[in-house]
Amino acid sequence: MKSDYIVEHSLSPTGEESDWQLRGRLLIDHTSRSGLLSAHEWTDEEIEKFDALYQGNGYYKLRIKSTAENSKFFLFIFDGELVNSILACQLIKGDEQIVLHADSNGRINGFDYFSTNPKCHTTKTKGSNQLPSSLTKSVEVSMSFGDRGESPFAPEYEASPKIKDQPSFFSKYWWAIGLFGFMMFANILGGLAK
Repeated sequence: MKSDYIVEHSLSPTGEESDWQLRGRLLIDHTSRSGLLSAHEWTDEEIEKFDALYQGNGYYKLRIKSTAENSKFFLFIFDGELVNSILACQLIKGDEQIVLHADSNGRINGFDYFSTNPKCHTTKTKGSNQLPSSLTKSVEVSMSFGDRGESPFAPEYEASPKIKDQPSFFSKYWWAIGLFGFMMFANILGGLAK
């Protein structure tokens, strides 16, 4: 069974409202648990915006949306949208990686978005207006499925036995203290009687 998703990206500066634009289509083959995000033809404006994100240490954002066709079969959370982001500088030297997370019933409920080289470079070439090669090719997508149960799955934990309250020294040895006190008192009285 295959599913088709719309992938959008935002090149808006961090702190501003995201302006989402089409990045491509994500086709998932559920039997092989993998997929492919189609390559995107970047416009000059998008390249300039990405360069500005890179220069300003901003975040590049991805959004995956369910198509109407998928909504019959799969239940997306967040009104049919999943969003993730990465520092733009991490995409300069590394390839994009996407891992979709689904429950045991196949419903996608999140995704990881990261770079194969997460190191940001300290030297930045100003106004290069050139995209990293990783953003100009298609991206392989893998899937991670839950082991069992309904979504969401909560792991079962065995509760440890309740620890008994430790008694105080006096409450634990009251009888010995009382006996010792009685013997001392009797000894003192016996000494006075002589």
